[in-house]
Amino acid sequence: MLHCFEDLSQQGHQRKLIVGSDSPTLPPDNLRAGLELLRDVDTVLGPCEDGGYYAVGCRSPHEGMFDEVSWSTARTLAETEHAFERAGLTSGRLPTWYDIDTIENLRRLVAEGNLPDHTRRWLDQNPGL
Repeated sequence: MLHCFEDLSQQGHQRKLIVGSDSPTLPPDNLRAGLELLRDVDTVLGPCEDGGYYAVGCRSPHEGMFDEVSWSTARTLAETEHAFERAGLTSGRLPTWYDIDTIENLRRLVAEGNLPDHTRRWLDQNPGL
């Protein structure tokens, strides 16, 4: 992610936001809010209910901004926030959302009934999940 932010900065982008692909029902307003928040803080995180995050953004990448982060754990969000703090970066949070990492998450998505077309097609091809 650091290299992505660095590349985007070199291309002249002032505010950068990386979004995970496993939150298919994420409201676009959350992303717009992230870009707006980056006008006032150095970094932004969109927390997931499982302790990770669906989005991370920054204005200017910093070499240590992801140091000592345990990825794909219930501590990822908190450890990323601590890494930002150690790097001297201010941070903001977006509304909490959820991502699809487990079969239970997928069942929740189905139960909500707001399936994206591509997800519905995949489920139709994989009955019994």
